[in-house]
Amino acid sequence: MSIKSIIAVETLDGWVDLNGDQAVEPWPWEQPLHVLSAWSRFRSENENLKWYSALMDDLWAQGLEIHKAFTRTEGVDPGDWIAVAGLSRPEVIKIARRYGQEVFFEVNKDEVMVVGVNGTDDAWVVVDPR
Repeated sequence: MSIKSIIAVETLDGWVDLNGDQAVEPWPWEQPLHVLSAWSRFRSENENLKWYSALMDDLWAQGLEIHKAFTRTEGVDPGDWIAVAGLSRPEVIKIARRYGQEVFFEVNKDEVMVVGVNGTDDAWVVVDPR
């Protein structure tokens, strides 16, 4: 299984791809970026906006570096995505579960991962080169 996603984030210099042929080089962050959402196809647009706002508020309250993000991905909900730096994978798993998510992306200077959150303490990971 490989990741068929291009993940982009908004920076002060505009939108940059995190992976793929046009990926930003050199990698500008000292740590991985976690890209997650609060969007669900089972909620109305208004409800999704409320969940997104709550997620943004939670991340801002922690003083984390956050960026607007989007993905071009087959089979992944298109909703609003947020890239965040400064959290560990276990911390992001907890946040993803709290917001009803099944997966999130973890991107570092070498690879992009899809981390599946299956409702237990375990998570599955698919890794591809960045």
